[in-house]
Amino acid sequence: MIAHLLNLCGMYLGQEDDLVDSDRGILAAKQEDNPEGYLENTKFLQINNEILQRMGGTAYEPPALTPGWSSDRRLDDLKVRARDLIQQFQSAEWWGWEDPQTSLTIEFWQTLIPDLKVVVCVRNPLEVSESLLQRNQDETREFGLNLWQNYYKCFLSTVGDALYCITNYATYFYDPDAELRNLLTFLGANVEDALIQNALTSVAPGMYRELLPESLLDRYTEIKEIYTTLNQRSKIYQSMIADTEFQSRMLEKSASALFDKLKQKENQLAEIRNEAQQALRGYQSHIQELERNIRELEQKVRQLHEFNLQQEEIFAAAMLENETAPQVPFELIGQQLGKETRSVDDIINIIHSPDAALASKFLFRAIVPLKIRLLLKDFRTR
Repeated sequence: MIAHLLNLCGMYLGQEDDLVDSDRGILAAKQEDNPEGYLENTKFLQINNEILQRMGGTAYEPPALTPGWSSDRRLDDLKVRARDLIQQFQSAEWWGWEDPQTSLTIEFWQTLIPDLKVVVCVRNPLEVSESLLQRNQDETREFGLNLWQNYYKCFLSTVGDALYCITNYATYFYDPDAELRNLLTFLGANVEDALIQNALTSVAPGMYRELLPESLLDRYTEIKEIYTTLNQRSKIYQSMIADTEFQSRMLEKSASALFDKLKQKENQLAEIRNEAQQALRGYQSHIQELERNIRELEQKVRQLHEFNLQQEEIFAAAMLENETAPQVPFELIGQQLGKETRSVDDIINIIHSPDAALASKFLFRAIVPLKIRLLLKDFRTR
């Protein structure tokens, strides 16, 4: 939002095709969580990304940087590229770039722009973490808080004597006119009043999402200390937190926002519960069908077992009688065995199906009919 305001006041950020959403790679992207669009310049982003990689880290896993790190010879070619990039902006009356990673790489840019003025945009760490979580559900709030801490801790340890101005996101919903004019004064930008007023029309109360009370920071001692240290350089922020009426309104909005989030979560849980219940009903219906199939198979197995017992009695009697043994109707028996064997094949097919766990207990019953075939074969050979 702050880069958007400065851009509306005349700050040159580069060619439009170079302004990219760093997370999604969409030109001048306008997303639900940032309706004004992302104004980060891809050329500065690429250099910052490469700096972090060569120093052993990434934007989400910042490397450990100590004062003087920018003199590393591995960065020499990047300095050449950066000088060429800076040269492309020299014709602009006043210019700049937006990239949170500059909080980590500020020392590198100071070596190239000695009189560099830095606008440090600060926001409640809890709100930043919540915003990151909204963009990437795979992360956690703790991850966002730790990332916020690493960025600003690195900035404060390496910024040195650079000229920098703290501007707090919340102040643009308290006294946006004073905050923007304060920022423009720091940058030395001579902007007409009409242009400032036009820029301020882009700030709407509804833009303040993930609103959370700063009192929740009390449990994060080191993070709160860094946040407090940064805001000490912002007079308008100090006025804002001393304004009890404004703070009361913000708490009401925060409570309302938290309530809305709870309702949203309840609705999401209700949808998940309904989907689970539908799936459960589907599984229950499937289980009932399987149970019916199992009962039918059990009946077939029982019938087959009874038939086997009858045939065994016939074979046993025939074996006891010598030449006077009755003629066994082999053809009829073979037909019956073939029919019953098909029932056994049905059992085996089900056992090999995805529901094998339910049907496998009937596997042993398929052994009995096979015994009949062996007896029949033995009887014929005799």
